[in-house]
Amino acid sequence: MSRSVLSLVAVCSLLLLATLTFFLLRAPAGPDQTSQPAAMPASASGAKPAAAPRADLDAPSSPDPTPGERTAAAAAPEPVLENATSAAARAGNPATRLTGVVMSSVGTPIEGALVRASPSGGGFEFELPLELEGEDARAAGRRSEAKTDAQGRFELSGVRAGQQRVEVRAARFATLQTRDVRAVEGASTDVGTLVLEPGGVLSGVVVDRRGAPVADARVLQLLESLGSGLMIVGGAPGVELARSGADGSFRIDTLPAGPFRLRVSHEAHPDQSASGEVASPGQVLAPISVVLDDGFTIAGRVVGLPASAGEHLVRASPKREGMGAMPDFDFDLGSGVGGESRSGKLRADGSFEIRGLRENQLYVLGLRKAVRPGSGEFDFGQRLSSRVEARAGERGVELQYRPESAIVAQVIDAATRKPIEELEVSAGVGFAMPVAADGRGRKNWPEGRIRAANLRPRRAEDRATLKLEAVGYRTYERSDIVLREGEVVDLGVIELQAVPMVVVQVLDDATGAPLEGASVTLRVTPEASERGGFVARTITVEASA
Repeated sequence: MSRSVLSLVAVCSLLLLATLTFFLLRAPAGPDQTSQPAAMPASASGAKPAAAPRADLDAPSSPDPTPGERTAAAAAPEPVLENATSAAARAGNPATRLTGVVMSSVGTPIEGALVRASPSGGGFEFELPLELEGEDARAAGRRSEAKTDAQGRFELSGVRAGQQRVEVRAARFATLQTRDVRAVEGASTDVGTLVLEPGGVLSGVVVDRRGAPVADARVLQLLESLGSGLMIVGGAPGVELARSGADGSFRIDTLPAGPFRLRVSHEAHPDQSASGEVASPGQVLAPISVVLDDGFTIAGRVVGLPASAGEHLVRASPKREGMGAMPDFDFDLGSGVGGESRSGKLRADGSFEIRGLRENQLYVLGLRKAVRPGSGEFDFGQRLSSRVEARAGERGVELQYRPESAIVAQVIDAATRKPIEELEVSAGVGFAMPVAADGRGRKNWPEGRIRAANLRPRRAEDRATLKLEAVGYRTYERSDIVLREGEVVDLGVIELQAVPMVVVQVLDDATGAPLEGASVTLRVTPEASERGGFVARTITVEASA
């Protein structure tokens, strides 16, 4: 594959990750590596939108509203431009419940099944399995869960109103996932009977090259798309199905009918993969033996990192042709079964050791922030240190920490001079990524004071981009900001210009009551102008629930 094609793939990968994170951040929101495949035997109610008086969107240089006009616009309800829920729904109303019963395909109740529910991503289904969301998702009220009783019944309380995705897991049964559930604010919704099919059964043993058993190896089922057929670039996530025992053996009894891919992972060995197919529910497959290659290490030290910088790790990604497309980012664009990257925790004295590397492989090393699974934080692969190449087995490798730069400013209404606190901030060197206001959610910036940190220019000619978006204001974007390593750039006061808004209220067609959690789309219809061009004049509102 040519270098130009790989560079294009790398850029597309970054855009995909940025889009994924954008939607994950909008919502209330072990090592990662693989190896060559191992041989395996074949085996809603109606909605009526009501729009405010039409705004003329074709005025390219219309004057900004007067202060009085802006005050009137601010007093109107915000337009429903996304699949949003009320503050009560976001908090998880205890009275909002989902009930139902879990049964086997032969009609017997399943006791002890784990039922989870979490708000669906709407039309953008960039969603990890509920199994991978972590305990923080439940603590923050983003996920509700319960186990079934002896009659297979369950009740989930504190569910957020709106469309839900529901997942049911139970031993000896294939996992069930559905999005055909809608929770009604303050009410109990019966989802009926959820039927689980028997799981396919696979047993095996994990050994090293000498035939010795490998204990505590993780066997994961790979998930290579996140809704709408979207493939995961940089390695598919995996749900752990089993761990090998002291004798290296494992057993899985929850495989769904159809093809599957597994990854076997251990900290001291490169990963191995296996694939197969369950022809029918409950099929028992022939046992397999998974052989793990010997792992190698890279050891070294990070210099220049402040003691107060928090937890970090050093990541080693295999060097591949075309990686120069984004030299500050570590993306594994190799095999699509999880990548072959490995990480090692940074110790208090600045030393690190990365295990389980593939023999003779050349790696690109970089310091990364340690992100706790399920914390809602995201790591785009940005390297916080100098870029260093090392081969598996090397020791004494040194990485130099690169201090961050930051952009600060205060954002105000150009007409009223009042701070704008609800806005979306994106920033970056070369391209903009979403920025979160620490501890206050991504959109809430007290007194309109924003801070975009973690910016690291590589060259003197690098420029940073800052983008500000707020409902009812023209988008602000600047791409010529000069940064110096380790310094803070204060842009002073940024004035946002008010623009016309479209206010939409969605009502239940039968009752006329306001409908919460509906998805609203605004489409602009182009019309030919006298000069032969096209001018946007007509707004079409579509709502669904």
